[in-house]
Amino acid sequence: MDGRGADLDAFALHERHTAASKGEGITLLDAPVHEMDDPRVTYLSVMRDQLHAVTQWGGSRATLGRIAAALSGAKIWGKALSEKALEGVLSDLGSTPDEVLSFLRRGMQIGWLDAESVLDEDGVNYYELRDALFRAGRNILGRLSDTNQSPDERSKFYRDCHGLITSMTALLDHVGIETSIHLRFPRSSEFLSNDDARRDFVEFLTYTAPKQARYGVHSGYRQVVEDRDEKLKFRLPMEVDPVDRTADLTASWVIAGEGMDELAEEVLSGLDSVNARDSVANGEEESIGIQIPVHTGGTTGQARQVIRDLLAQKDWNPDFQNTDRITRVLMSVLS
Repeated sequence: MDGRGADLDAFALHERHTAASKGEGITLLDAPVHEMDDPRVTYLSVMRDQLHAVTQWGGSRATLGRIAAALSGAKIWGKALSEKALEGVLSDLGSTPDEVLSFLRRGMQIGWLDAESVLDEDGVNYYELRDALFRAGRNILGRLSDTNQSPDERSKFYRDCHGLITSMTALLDHVGIETSIHLRFPRSSEFLSNDDARRDFVEFLTYTAPKQARYGVHSGYRQVVEDRDEKLKFRLPMEVDPVDRTADLTASWVIAGEGMDELAEEVLSGLDSVNARDSVANGEEESIGIQIPVHTGGTTGQARQVIRDLLAQKDWNPDFQNTDRITRVLMSVLS
């Protein structure tokens, strides 16, 4: 998980990172990771219908902005969402161009699209759709450097980031691309000892991960959680399958760093605090369920505890031994 792998080819590196995920949802991985050469960069890899995005945690605001910009950037449109990839896929959303655009905007909740720019005589114009979402990402990246945003500007920035990430993962999912977002914490001990930083991260996952829920091609979050009237008016009717009422997720998350698995309870508690709106909760609206599994992985913590137990059995005080260094040596020998 250290991301070095100088002797690995691109495919092997892609497989190495995607293997960290324990499945759909969020994986908290207890594993040492090294500082990225440029922590501001989000690296993308697209292979075998899988997209893997890797970036270093820089706080919720910076991380959201970087992910949103990367997922809407040129590499995505040049490969995963090329004109060929979207050819024929968009047309299955409706029988007329207006129906397709309506489903993109009101069903899948793809933002930044308007009829005047996106529709032409042949239907949905791929290049206009691409450029609208690409520009949204560049706009977010430009605003990221403004550290003096007012509270209202900051709130809008977060909303736009969430909206663009949700839009892009929905499109990627619709063309058959599995998206995995990998967040690295090279200074995890420093991070874990900071209550404000922990809270910022847990809130990041609490507010971001549920927005990647989909039911069919409908936005699961809009159908279940959203409670703003103006947003609820902007959706399409959804048929619920009586034998399958659970939403799927358009992206999974891998959180890597030593000891990061200890955040599992906090993350679960945060996700549990995301409630269905009243009309869904009290049964007035027929709806679906959103489940976001939280997994833990890695063996560093377990190995460290074994070493501490062995030291204690030898009547050596673990507090006076460099257990972290011994653990790293053991893990490197076993890997």
